[in-house]
Amino acid sequence: MTTQPQPSSGDAVAALHAAAARDYARAQDPAQQAAARNQLADARAHGNEQAGNR
Repeated sequence: MTTQPQPSSGDAVAALHAAAARDYARAQDPAQQAAARNQLADARAHGNEQAGNR
């Protein structure tokens, strides 16, 4: 079994920044925002039904 070398601190930070930038860009997409709102609305409706509220 071979082990992979550990990335340097700079490389690890750069990878985290790149991942954060991708996540931010995805969150700014109107279609993604609408899907998140719909999912939240469904979760709220389900929670209200389970609590006996309508």
